[in-house]
Amino acid sequence: MVKLLFRRLFPRSKTDFPIAYIANRFFTTRAGKGPVLIIGDHLNREYESFRDKFPEVYSLDIVPNNGRVKEGYYIQQSIEDPLKFKDGHFGTIIMGEVIENLWRDRDALIELRRVLSDDGVFLLSLEFYADEPLHYHIYSPGSIELLLHYSGFEIEEMRYSGLIPKMIGTKVTGLMAVLLYPFLGKNALKKFTGFTGFLDGLLSQSKSLNGIFEMSAYVKARKAAIPSPLEPQVEYYEKVF
Repeated sequence: MVKLLFRRLFPRSKTDFPIAYIANRFFTTRAGKGPVLIIGDHLNREYESFRDKFPEVYSLDIVPNNGRVKEGYYIQQSIEDPLKFKDGHFGTIIMGEVIENLWRDRDALIELRRVLSDDGVFLLSLEFYADEPLHYHIYSPGSIELLLHYSGFEIEEMRYSGLIPKMIGTKVTGLMAVLLYPFLGKNALKKFTGFTGFLDGLLSQSKSLNGIFEMSAYVKARKAAIPSPLEPQVEYYEKVF
């Protein structure tokens, strides 16, 4: 009943609350040129944000198309397997909270690098220290930097998140929207969610504060050379022994 009343005041949006808003804003404000490849977007949040801005937006997931992605632009497969596209086809690739679920994470990243144009943008989000049933890898800030580097990506920007979405969250955001409704009307939810995004941005370089709760990261990277991950290990152990 409470949810029904809430939705009468505020029509549903896929970026209603802090976590969804922060992720979507990062991806939409940092995207490069098209074509666009979006990976693991089963709710179509990013797809619906990009489909009217770019003529070619592809969605890739392991589950069947839910009918919302235009015919011919949905790819049902694992990103760990080779893609049908030629080298450098995409100007923007987005992968939100997928990498933790990949068994062959470096293979996937190298394949994404292959289909990314030389001046393209790779946008990634992930959770740190998240030990969950379908997470095959548990990442730290240092380990994701190493993985991206040895997969042929150079990080341009890494933003941390966690404190604001967890402290404020869905319930507080909903309550504040209701309290602000007499003043802002149907825009109250959007305005307050945007405010949480602003606060999150102020703390985006603080590992210590965001690490109090479950910390996430949003990464913008560019294509770079692929160094051998074995060379630094060989060099290190030659010195040790």
